[in-house]
Amino acid sequence: MPTFGNTQVGSEFVHSLSTNFIASRFVAPEDGFGEKIAVYVKHIYGLDSRMRAAIYAEIPYVIGSVTRKFAAYVMTTEEQPIQRGFEGWVILNFLAKPPLWKATKYFLGGWADEKATIMIATAPYDQAISCDLEGDHMITSPKGLGYPRFFEICPKSYRAKYIASIHCVYALTAPTIFPCPYCSVPFPSYDAVLNHIKNTPTEMIHLNICQKDGQSFFLKEELQQHKYDKHGIGSPPQEYSCIFCCSFKRPTATEVYTHINDVHAT
Repeated sequence: MPTFGNTQVGSEFVHSLSTNFIASRFVAPEDGFGEKIAVYVKHIYGLDSRMRAAIYAEIPYVIGSVTRKFAAYVMTTEEQPIQRGFEGWVILNFLAKPPLWKATKYFLGGWADEKATIMIATAPYDQAISCDLEGDHMITSPKGLGYPRFFEICPKSYRAKYIASIHCVYALTAPTIFPCPYCSVPFPSYDAVLNHIKNTPTEMIHLNICQKDGQSFFLKEELQQHKYDKHGIGSPPQEYSCIFCCSFKRPTATEVYTHINDVHAT
């Protein structure tokens, strides 16, 4: 399948994806639909970690007579685990395959959680346009702006003397469904899934994670039950609630999942 970006492995490991978003800008050679992003990384130290990639489009706009640019969120990939000591290409699939437009400038980037130091391969390159959002954005930001929901912070471009080892694989035919990369609910169009991602709070679109053992759950009541059963914390839930409806509640998680599949599948 065709690609655009940088398929070469850089000689430097000096930019960390752990709580940072690192991206380089590339021009799409033709119209298509994103299939996956490949990122070459090295696990330097720390625990097993997780990472994602995302694509942004550079959009020019004019204020007065001055043309400025911003990076508009396009789509996020699935999440992949990064094992201790790993080095190599990480393939991150788009569940919802975004449309790509010929001659549009796109930022391809990746980021990881704070459990380890994950470095992306880069190489010196004088003409590169790259972005590097560092550090405290991820750990200290309000809920919803850290890993894995980093898209609300649009990266700002600047000329940097490196190019990241990252590229996008794309297809020429349009997909028929667009599953959410966070909760896998399918949507009939790119615009529909994009609206869903941008308007669903983090705690509803991603997993509820137990701080004791790292296990994750889709419904907050499942996490509540887990904490009670496994760690003796709190009390068991009396009802389970739909993450999309304010009023729909049932005695079991199975009933709620049946409702979600029946009512919120599209």
